[in-house]
Amino acid sequence: MKTKKVVINKLSRGEIYGAMRLMKLGALLPLVRNQLENNLEYADLSFEDRIGTILYEAREQFLWRQLERVYRNGSHAKPVGAVKEEIIYSPERNLNCEVIKTLQSMDWVKGQRPYYVTICGQSGTGKSYLTEVLIREALEQNVNLCYYDFSKFMRLTEGLSSEEEFDRLADRLNRKDLIIIEDIGLFRCTEGVIKMLFRLLDKRLGSGALLFTSQYQVEDWYEYFAGELGDNGIADAMMERLKNNSQSIELKGPSLRVNRVAI
Repeated sequence: MKTKKVVINKLSRGEIYGAMRLMKLGALLPLVRNQLENNLEYADLSFEDRIGTILYEAREQFLWRQLERVYRNGSHAKPVGAVKEEIIYSPERNLNCEVIKTLQSMDWVKGQRPYYVTICGQSGTGKSYLTEVLIREALEQNVNLCYYDFSKFMRLTEGLSSEEEFDRLADRLNRKDLIIIEDIGLFRCTEGVIKMLFRLLDKRLGSGALLFTSQYQVEDWYEYFAGELGDNGIADAMMERLKNNSQSIELKGPSLRVNRVAI
């Protein structure tokens, strides 16, 4: 059997950097340069470990840029760098570790029958932190998603008047595998927002995932969905679609912002 000849490196260090730029591998360039120029630090590592170190750092940087873009497009807030390893599962928090692991798997988004998730709890109980963990997991698994805080979601519906305009916006949003809307109930709900929320709850039933967060328990959303006109019909329809197709998480305990601990 003919032995395959080992190719000896014929590139200088500068040519290596140039080749990476040529092949649009610029994101890896600082990491490769660090290993080449600090050779003693990495000398005892295997080739696999060295490549793994480079790709791990590159992946983390890539995911962070994606996360920042998601928040920039849909929120006034910035990601805090939430990590799943630092979630606290103390009994007072009412947070089930197995439920969170299931959500991190993204089966509720990518499975045969996607469903909705609600995360409720008073201010400071960790809703946004947990949401960021799930967004990062979704990005890592290449889930096509969009994220809005409630004020920016409300702006999507401003200026819409005809049913066709609402349908077009709903169709555009429904191209996403996952839609996240934070702080349901934080502001007075307009008729346009109610129309859009109903379309999302209705059209995504069994075919697309939604994640809502709120300071209010899901049971209290009925009056909110009924709106100023007291439309119990649409409130009934929205609550029925939500309750029968969702995983509910109700966070409890004192505010975790006091000492800025992991949440």
